[in-house]
Amino acid sequence: MKKIISIVLAGFLSAQALAKDITIANWNMMVFGSKKIKDTEKMQIRKDIINKYDIIFVQEIRDRSGVTFPALCKLLPEYKHLISSRA
Repeated sequence: MKKIISIVLAGFLSAQALAKDITIANWNMMVFGSKKIKDTEKMQIRKDIINKYDIIFVQEIRDRSGVTFPALCKLLPEYKHLISSRA
């Protein structure tokens, strides 16, 4: 019984240690669209903020043309990105 508890505890501690090494964020960009990507200074600020995290979820991208999110991703080549369907 003692070995099982030790293994579970070791697994729990490993999960906690891993969680401390990964930073995750959720960011509602509040109507992030094609007009906002034209402001290079603000795009740089967004890039700097995103670079602080390992995983980030971005919400409220409003762009029917489909150019806004790829423009942001182009500034972040070290990231992989996924786009969900429009709600």
